[in-house]
Amino acid sequence: MSTSWRDILPIHPAADLFPMMTPGENTALGEDIKHNGLKQPIVLIKTPGGDALLDGRNRLDAMASVGLTTDLALIEHRVLDADTDPFAFVISANIYRRHLTADQRRDLIAKVLKATPDASNRQIAAQVKADDKTVAKVRKVLEATADIPQLKKTTGKDGKARTTAPKKPAPPPPAAPLPEPASAPEDDFPEMPAFLLRGRLAEPKPDDPRTKIDIDRLRSEAEELQKTVQNAISSEYEGAYSCGRVRRNQPEGLRC
Repeated sequence: MSTSWRDILPIHPAADLFPMMTPGENTALGEDIKHNGLKQPIVLIKTPGGDALLDGRNRLDAMASVGLTTDLALIEHRVLDADTDPFAFVISANIYRRHLTADQRRDLIAKVLKATPDASNRQIAAQVKADDKTVAKVRKVLEATADIPQLKKTTGKDGKARTTAPKKPAPPPPAAPLPEPASAPEDDFPEMPAFLLRGRLAEPKPDDPRTKIDIDRLRSEAEELQKTVQNAISSEYEGAYSCGRVRRNQPEGLRC
């Protein structure tokens, strides 16, 4: 029984961020490598337990499917230092050459969140080329199922920790007071009652002594005005009558 490369080479968890190819895609890739060579080297990373495969699962499976050797001593590969961010590397190496569906991209976001829950939504969104609101929705689901902790702060790309709690909306500004109804200055109408000067249509208070004084004065002034008008009408009538009576007896130039 032949030995698979998987029996010899451990796989880093970050290598599983992206889905595997289908058997048909694997065979097509193997045939391409067989005729055109390995265009992308296999990538390993140093770990405390030894070197682990970080990028190249599909290529190794494709090569094995068409009978090519998977012995790393005979194929092109490179080893990254232990201080390399394995998740960032895998995403950067695969995000543009892999055509992910919406479900696959959400699955990728979930895997990155599980691996680095303290990374901010914007940082993860920039890595996986998604919207930060999509990352926030996936995070909320994972927090609800306890797949990741509910953190009060996350760390951005700049290394600064920021709170994850949404800001409380600012209270609405106090309503502006209603303007006072327009009224004429009291000095312009010194004889009018106070409740009319204020421009109010409400009935005056019957128990207010000033109201009685204002009403009595108005009644007296109205009676005086009525007498004045009547006297003026009477005088005009009498003058017109007298003028008509003597008109016939006056010369042409002296008639009224």
